[in-house]
Amino acid sequence: MADRSSRPHRLRQPTAAETVETSVRLRRQRWTGKQVAVEAGVSPATVSRVLHRLGLNKLSTLEPEPVRRYEREHPGELIHLDIKKLGRIGSVGHRITGRQTGVVNRHLGIGWEFVHVCIDDASRVAFVQVMPDERKASAVAFLEAAVAYYARLGIRVERVMTDNVLRAEGNGVDSQSLSVRQHALAA
Repeated sequence: MADRSSRPHRLRQPTAAETVETSVRLRRQRWTGKQVAVEAGVSPATVSRVLHRLGLNKLSTLEPEPVRRYEREHPGELIHLDIKKLGRIGSVGHRITGRQTGVVNRHLGIGWEFVHVCIDDASRVAFVQVMPDERKASAVAFLEAAVAYYARLGIRVERVMTDNVLRAEGNGVDSQSLSVRQHALAA
């Protein structure tokens, strides 16, 4: 029996400077390691090794993407509409009344309340109503009430931004009579 050499069969070549530069540039654009590997034409292991060596292996260590902010010039230029679904509370809890045997789920189906919220983007003046549901008729009635509320404050509503609540065709909103434009958030 003879001793064998512990020298590796192949010595790893240093990663090409162009590959390192490409990996760093793409990673700073928040690309994943696999995406960088495909673009650079090297294996994901090579990209992983390069990024780890440079401390760029975790997305959380990178600078976050800049926040895209916008600001409206005057009140009424844009209002935001949203709906929050809240569960009704039927009675006080078991800490006060104690646990009663034989009475299980007696509040099943107690229901929901829907809080419709409207906030002016420039002035941050809010208008809120609790409605029985989140259907078309309630949403349209709320929008009309919100526009009337802002009109009493001397604010003329120009645009309405929603998260697709009023987006569907034939939603019942008469934009002409309210003299507003609808604007939906991108998903």
